[in-house]
Amino acid sequence: MKISLSKIAYITGGKLIGEDGSKIVSNLITDSRSLMNADDTLFFALKGERQDGHRFIDELKGRGVKAFVVSDADKVSKAGVVLIHVPDTTVALQKLAAYKRSLFKGKVLGVTGSNGKTVFKEWLAQLLNGKATTSRSPKSYNSQIGVPLSIWMSDLDSEVYLIEAGISEVGEMEKLKEIISPEIGVITNIGPAHQENFDSYEEKIDEKLKLFAGAETLIYGIDDERITEGIRRNHALQDIAKISWSLKGAGDINASVLSQTTRVTFLAVKYRKNRLVLEIPFVDKASIENSLSCFAALVALGYNPADFVEGFGMLEPVAMRLELKKGRGGSLLINDAYNSDLGSLDIALDFLNQQGLESTIKHTVILSDIIQSGDDKTELYKKVNRLLMSKNVDSLIGVGGEISSCASLFEMETRFFDTTEALLERLAFMDLNNQAILLKGARYFEFEKISDRLEEKVHRTTLEINLNALIHNFNYFKSLLKPRTKVMGMVKAFAYGSGSFEIARLLQYHGIDYLAVAVADEGVALRRAGISVPIVVMTPEAKSFHTMISHQLEPEIYSLDVLHAFDRALVSQGIHNYPVHLKIDSGMHRLGFLENELDELIAFLKEHQSLQVASVFSHLAASDEALMDHFTMEQIEMFKRLSTKVEEALEIQTTKHILNSAGTERFAEHQMDMVRLGIGMYGVSSVEQANLEYVSALKTRVVQVKHVPRNETVGYGRRGVLERDSEIAILPVGYADGLNRLLGNGKGYVLINGRKAPYVGNICMDLCMVDVTDMGVQCGEEVTVFGKDLSISVLAEWMGTIPYEVITSISARVKRVFVRE
Repeated sequence: MKISLSKIAYITGGKLIGEDGSKIVSNLITDSRSLMNADDTLFFALKGERQDGHRFIDELKGRGVKAFVVSDADKVSKAGVVLIHVPDTTVALQKLAAYKRSLFKGKVLGVTGSNGKTVFKEWLAQLLNGKATTSRSPKSYNSQIGVPLSIWMSDLDSEVYLIEAGISEVGEMEKLKEIISPEIGVITNIGPAHQENFDSYEEKIDEKLKLFAGAETLIYGIDDERITEGIRRNHALQDIAKISWSLKGAGDINASVLSQTTRVTFLAVKYRKNRLVLEIPFVDKASIENSLSCFAALVALGYNPADFVEGFGMLEPVAMRLELKKGRGGSLLINDAYNSDLGSLDIALDFLNQQGLESTIKHTVILSDIIQSGDDKTELYKKVNRLLMSKNVDSLIGVGGEISSCASLFEMETRFFDTTEALLERLAFMDLNNQAILLKGARYFEFEKISDRLEEKVHRTTLEINLNALIHNFNYFKSLLKPRTKVMGMVKAFAYGSGSFEIARLLQYHGIDYLAVAVADEGVALRRAGISVPIVVMTPEAKSFHTMISHQLEPEIYSLDVLHAFDRALVSQGIHNYPVHLKIDSGMHRLGFLENELDELIAFLKEHQSLQVASVFSHLAASDEALMDHFTMEQIEMFKRLSTKVEEALEIQTTKHILNSAGTERFAEHQMDMVRLGIGMYGVSSVEQANLEYVSALKTRVVQVKHVPRNETVGYGRRGVLERDSEIAILPVGYADGLNRLLGNGKGYVLINGRKAPYVGNICMDLCMVDVTDMGVQCGEEVTVFGKDLSISVLAEWMGTIPYEVITSISARVKRVFVRE
């Protein structure tokens, strides 16, 4: 949608500052990193508790952006730009989106709930493909910012709009309701997500239902008594039409499971006088429920569901996450198959660019036909080309007849294949070595075959790293800090077993101030991977000093010997004012200067100009133990006294830090200038686990299931004696992978389909055995060794150790898979 700045000022109630109010814009952005075409872009400088978009205006001006919506006009240079000054930039964005929503001619479906929103939306769009033109929120754009951007990206001539609404606290839904104003409402289900900001489930249901006040029709599952009761007590919903579905015979639409195979469910569905049998290519309860919500939505839209029976059988899984994996030949592989549309392509390309790879690394996209856009083919692939060019894609490999027929529209290096099979037969995969590759394809094209060819084969056992969870934890800790307090992220020991390159890139992208490694080699590897933020080496060795200097790694100086040796290395190269970090021993009695060594340290620093003190710090010995709080406070007070002595003697003001993860949670008032985040950032808290999300999940798959009679034994030493006829599953994970031998013989269990399967016998080097009697487990089923529902802390208790040991013990041979929801 094209619109003038003067009209935007009128709609938002803003004051136009600048001469060119007639300037036309069509692209709205709130993140400077998402800039595509500067000339037609309007940037909203959003402000939050810790972020201020005004800080990025100068950068965007340098990149050619001329139009900005601001709330602090006095802080912005007005030369050469047009400003719209408003009291609140977020409210202004929402007002502009509400204006565009008022121009929609098609039906708007607003969907909310705890889970299933995105799947419902994507499946309904799949079903309507060829029947109605649709616009929908890209992936999970459902927040106070995401919803307005979703509305703005929607086409005015669509017949159906599918808009997600997500809330995390009281008062948010009223704002989204004013923007979305749905004719048809859908509530999927209510789960525990964001429950911490609501007093009860009832309050959360009441808040979500506010989206539907004024709607024509409401769709819901009547089997959920809490939702049903919430609808009954909401006076604004009493007079609107309702379409309920049920698996218990209680709804307007009633369904029952006729039969299931391992991959397909056959549903008998009754609606009014109609009886249908639906085949859906899923067997889980959530998919069945989402299918029934789609069925009800078709009814609400006035369609005959009988016309969509074939479509239900062709529903594609919705890729709710991006997977980042190591590829063959040194490549980096991002797998976002099963999902092919412009919105999700944009998100996936941003994820590719967030990896912070060197400019010499070639970016290649393997893309199938986009089959559900509703756009004219030529216009669609022109948009794809513009998107790929704006995201610095070097090479496109297209798969499918439509994209191949539009080959002339693309401005980068291209290769095209009519089918996935043709690509697999004819593409020289060695040509893709040492590249960053994004796989993006509709389910029909079976891109998993390409992923299988490109992926480095390491192990059936994988360590999944949830990047969303890591950033949630990072932001949680930042919420405890003052805006100016810096953060150092610990990525030593392979980022606590999580994979140092990928974690470091993510933290760099999200504005970490420092990274810390244990030894110089770890820092050198990060520099070679394109990490540019300051890196501190916590235990430097004299033999690595020259390497550290050449890679701009900053040492922890913890003794006079290290001080003298590093100074000699600097002097030999004629270097002055090199940043170093002084460690004071305040009671941990590990590394660090004792109080009686400070005078000699200060005298040396006064005489030698080669060193510049970047920070002074210390380490708490027992910040997570309440019984030791008196000692912790002694450490903090001692550090304050000694660090002040250093500053005053050297006549400097430096960065001071003593708090680790637990210290940040428990003693935030002593955060000083910086905090250091380690295990807490990776999701383990010794203070309040509910505040954090687990980052890592160790998973494997069953390789064999066998029946073993009573009184037989399992494993080495015949330690696993069976007291009953048993079914034993063999898993390809053992102590060489980091599964400690302290487990086994009935101590501990894994989860298979959410059920506990205890270890039987000794843990072997490469395998272990678990009891799955009466569980119906089959070969190939996924197994959780630890993860969200079976925490690292629980394993640590079984083993009599700490979570650090569990996570850092995971072998490098275990494949790391990085996922972003």
